[in-house]
Amino acid sequence: MVTIIVGKEGEDERFIVHKEFACYYSPVLKAAFESSFTEGQTQCYRLEDVTVRVIRLLLCFFYTGKVDTSLQRYISAGFEAVADQELQQEIDFIHFWVLADRLLIPSLQNAIVRELEIMWNLRTDRAVDVSWVPFVYEHTSVDSPLRALTLDHCAYGLHSDMFLEDPAAFPHEMLLDLARLMSSGITPTTIYEKDENGRDDEERPRYKYKRTWGSYHVPEGENS
Repeated sequence: MVTIIVGKEGEDERFIVHKEFACYYSPVLKAAFESSFTEGQTQCYRLEDVTVRVIRLLLCFFYTGKVDTSLQRYISAGFEAVADQELQQEIDFIHFWVLADRLLIPSLQNAIVRELEIMWNLRTDRAVDVSWVPFVYEHTSVDSPLRALTLDHCAYGLHSDMFLEDPAAFPHEMLLDLARLMSSGITPTTIYEKDENGRDDEERPRYKYKRTWGSYHVPEGENS
């Protein structure tokens, strides 16, 4: 057995997991627990900047090979409204993807993207949360599939007024990426299609996804 410690020392919580499961899925954990360094000697691995909810999602994946989509954990955590539960689950899944990237578990990253696809496709009100956008840009690289997903999610599902209502949610780098993306989605033949008053024609072609959901997946190895 090995221990995954969540949080800073003195404020942490410990989770016991079978070593073979942790090492099977994550080459990062395998290298740590089989090393001569502190993690190998103590059989403990600390994650200071990860929430308990996300670690529980990780442990569930270790034992089942699946992403837990149950909302029960949010009910017990005090999120009474279903909308609030779904919002927090969305945020947790984004953080979960970043953790999977950090632990080099591509199959988990892709499983999370598939769950986000289902979640967003079932959302009839087209509500879009953007509170996690800065986190994505802070913890991913330029070529990250999660960045691509974030850009398309905002470009396709976000009402234009939200950029003014919550400007802090949009990092400068993200806005530049979004401008480039939106510009590439408009062809020269449609740029000048405006009515006589100078407003955009309602029939004017608008931005459409150029990527498929598979574009947001990462390559998987044998054990991932």
